[in-house]
Amino acid sequence: MKKPNYIPEGYHTITPYIMAENIEEYSTFLQNAFNGMVTSTTNSANGKPLNIGLKIGSSMVMIAEARGDFEPMTMSFYMYVENVDSSYEIAVKNGAKSLYEPSDQFYGSRDCGVIDVRGNYWFIGTLIE
Repeated sequence: MKKPNYIPEGYHTITPYIMAENIEEYSTFLQNAFNGMVTSTTNSANGKPLNIGLKIGSSMVMIAEARGDFEPMTMSFYMYVENVDSSYEIAVKNGAKSLYEPSDQFYGSRDCGVIDVRGNYWFIGTLIE
């Protein structure tokens, strides 16, 4: 099936769009903590980034500089990874705060939780059953 031409390459119908302050710093966190890769940047007339697109695993995430009526807000994410323990350690090493350490869950996943440097919740898991 051919992808519709109204969706940018690499994106899907729904894309997380995070409003944050100092998105250059936040982008660096996402790159280091979750192996994010910057795919696009839109700058203001003075060269300051207004929007940054990142690919994390197989998903796209967009972040925008909070301004005017668009205030910073927190979000929650569930991210599937191959190695939960390693991903947890890397996130915490890069400034995320632990919600709970990796553990096997009754619903067939091994997962953990962290709060990133902007207050967003990331639940990191892998299917084990």
